[in-house]
Amino acid sequence: MRGGRSFLILLAVALGLAAYIYFVESKREPAGPSVVPGEKVFAIEAGTIEEVSIRGTSGETTTVHKSGEAWHIVAPAALEADTSAVGSLT
Repeated sequence: MRGGRSFLILLAVALGLAAYIYFVESKREPAGPSVVPGEKVFAIEAGTIEEVSIRGTSGETTTVHKSGEAWHIVAPAALEADTSAVGSLT
């Protein structure tokens, strides 16, 4: 009998939740967008950026410099950078 009683309690809770959703939530107006599109904060063209410095949560700073069409990591070590990754960042 214990299983039947638990089932009836869960059924009553489910019916109450369904009734709330049907009668209350379905009558509400849909919420508008929480973010209103506006102007860009920075109006910089990606092609004009020559150097980018990024500081991680550990405090280490990575600096990337553009020479010609290629990007190079200049700090903390001199390495070639992935041009597509840096391009999507800028």
